[in-house]
Amino acid sequence: MRLVKLFVVIITVLVASIPSSHAQVFPQPDARIEQAQVRPEADARIEIVWPHDLAGNPVPLTQADRANVRVYLFERGIRDAYCFTSDIGLYLMMATNNDVPSPLHVQGIVGPRRVTQGNISFFAWDFNDVDVSLARNPENRLYFIVSEFGLLPGPKVGATLYVQSNVWAHGANALTFFPLQDTPIGTAPAPPPGPLPRIDPKIQIVWPHDRQGKEVPVTQADLVNIGVTIFHHGTLISVSPEDARSVQLYQALNQEPLRPVALGQKRIVMARGITYPVWEFNNIDVSAARDPRNKYFFQVTDGSDRSNIWVHGADGRTYFPIQDVPDTGCP
Repeated sequence: MRLVKLFVVIITVLVASIPSSHAQVFPQPDARIEQAQVRPEADARIEIVWPHDLAGNPVPLTQADRANVRVYLFERGIRDAYCFTSDIGLYLMMATNNDVPSPLHVQGIVGPRRVTQGNISFFAWDFNDVDVSLARNPENRLYFIVSEFGLLPGPKVGATLYVQSNVWAHGANALTFFPLQDTPIGTAPAPPPGPLPRIDPKIQIVWPHDRQGKEVPVTQADLVNIGVTIFHHGTLISVSPEDARSVQLYQALNQEPLRPVALGQKRIVMARGITYPVWEFNNIDVSAARDPRNKYFFQVTDGSDRSNIWVHGADGRTYFPIQDVPDTGCP
């Protein structure tokens, strides 16, 4: 285990010092994350996703093979830069269409690196040459979020920095399109916790309605009901009806970080002869999306594995013309 920790620290230091032209593979999550002490204290904000061709020339996203992604860290809930004294790495995660997000192997990671805007100095992470070629097809949508790992000095185990991230939607039409819900083909007890994905929580439906419970278009809805099914990773096998896990819904407005808003209520349903559980979140406020300039992002987690990302609004594309500048920088 000491060798594993030493290897991760070395990789993180190298990432911060190697130019983007050098190939660097970001390490995969490991059991260290679950063993580490969690400290919920930072907001990760994806500030820009810059599409370009293989030669590095800027092009429209429907012509782009690659993109450069920049991330800033802020103190939780405010615009002060998050300043740290230990090696902290960030995972860039991507979800394609209705799939769950997974960490990317990115060539050309630079960070944390110090940047200065005006008289404010702070840190940034750059993920260069991310493969976004799937979005050349206007039927595809890519969603980026940030996850984390980190090691702090300690005699036994390091502490993991826990971040809450905004969502960046990349695609010609980034709204969620999920006309047919996935139906389980069977059920089985969930496997025990571990470092690799075990389950795939899947947001199956976001149903907009008014305050009287009548279905209405997105731009007229004050509330939504959300339904979630939990499958074994990579399958259509649901967890068993006896599963009693807690499922947390996260919500973000526009470019704000995802925040916890509700716990799901389990209900047992039957479809095609299969009895399985679903988790429901009713009467979630989405009134800001009545303005077509606004959008909401939804994701659920059981505390370990994350779901797909659902975009609710008239236009799902990220529009972020001016990058954030921290109110307070780092010494």
